[in-house]
Amino acid sequence: MTLATMTISIATLLTLLAAFSVALVNRWYGEHFSSAVECRKVMEADGQEHDHYSFTASRSNTFIGHTVGRAYIAFAAVRYDHLMRKHRPATSV
Repeated sequence: MTLATMTISIATLLTLLAAFSVALVNRWYGEHFSSAVECRKVMEADGQEHDHYSFTASRSNTFIGHTVGRAYIAFAAVRYDHLMRKHRPATSV
């Protein structure tokens, strides 16, 4: 076995071990916080199509959910607000 093959094999095993560990931690401790932005195409009554965005966030009643989750959701909400300002339709005067 060459050095390159052994290095690739060890790196692959370590990656699989890390992925397995993350999966176990997620299963044991659950989801502490999450946020999502969804975009839908909406057809109006006059036949015009536009994008409709929605923001959803949740956090669990845990220490991580209250601390890190609160900060994560606050940053996600700021990003959503910037997205809404950028995609705001032009209003006619």
